[in-house]
Amino acid sequence: MELYNICVITQDESYINILENKLINELENFALLHIITDMEFLEEFLKEYQKIDVLIVAEELYGENFKKHDIKNIIFITNEREKQNNLDSLGQDVYVYKYQGINEIYAYIDKVISTRLGIQTEIKEETKMIGIYSPVGGIGKTTTAIRIANALSKENKKVLYMNIESVQTFSQIFHAAEVLEEGVVSFIKSRDKKLNEVVSKLIRSNRKFDYVLPLRQSMPMYGLELEDYSYFIKCCKENLLYDYIILDMSTELNLITSGVMELADKVVILIGQDKASMYKINYLMTQIDCSQNSHFKLWCNKYDSKKSNFIEENTNIKGIINVSAYLDYDVELEEYDFQKMTSDYKLKEYLLDIL
Repeated sequence: MELYNICVITQDESYINILENKLINELENFALLHIITDMEFLEEFLKEYQKIDVLIVAEELYGENFKKHDIKNIIFITNEREKQNNLDSLGQDVYVYKYQGINEIYAYIDKVISTRLGIQTEIKEETKMIGIYSPVGGIGKTTTAIRIANALSKENKKVLYMNIESVQTFSQIFHAAEVLEEGVVSFIKSRDKKLNEVVSKLIRSNRKFDYVLPLRQSMPMYGLELEDYSYFIKCCKENLLYDYIILDMSTELNLITSGVMELADKVVILIGQDKASMYKINYLMTQIDCSQNSHFKLWCNKYDSKKSNFIEENTNIKGIINVSAYLDYDVELEEYDFQKMTSDYKLKEYLLDIL
């Protein structure tokens, strides 16, 4: 198969990381990708005659020194929104506005390579969202969410962890102190379109998987509502390149929690084997319809075979929702230590239940 030369030139390294990931994800079987961010290297690169099928270049870096080369197609990345072409009527020179979602930018690149080079890229599967919820406090909900994110990443999936609890303290697990800036929170609250432009800057990595930075204050303090977080989740899903987004929900069953349950592709509900858990799952089932076993998955966490299992005696859940996983109690996970949470492989056998 012929491989096409695609060259991307920009000095903005934070921008190029996301664009590079998108291009690799979409074009790995069709293109030789060259990324240039160093201007001294660019000068040396242009001293030799180059044959480039598609040049994607920051508008301000393009000059006469490019014109002596065999460049079949040029896509200019511009800082001026009004210069952007209409996607349905591209001219010879294509201009794409820099500060928009990566999918919107890639749509222009895809149009050029499909119509002018004849490359038909595969349609990638949509990002799947898995919600983690429990009506039981202290059952290990966040620990399980992190373990699921880690287990998926070990299966070579690109994973984003998003905590949507009212009070977000998970960053202590990652030994990180950074929080979302106030200005970004205002974008979420106002559902501002600029959120599409900055959403990638809200993400950090712990070397296992990525996560959205936590709020500095509690969610009610910001006045955030379901529609605000739904918009935020939608931005993350559409503008970032993830196979899975893990949504770690609040224990309280509020409008945001119930709304996110509907947004998610699957929802894992964690309970214990004790009487208190039975009271809470029984109450939960009066509030939401858990009978869709393809959508809701009931997992028993911190299971101890030496103790009484009141799940087996709970006639309210029998025939309605089945417990599909029993996660054994592990005292080391009580230490809230990230390395211990992500060093075990015990969760792998249950992944098929939620994929």
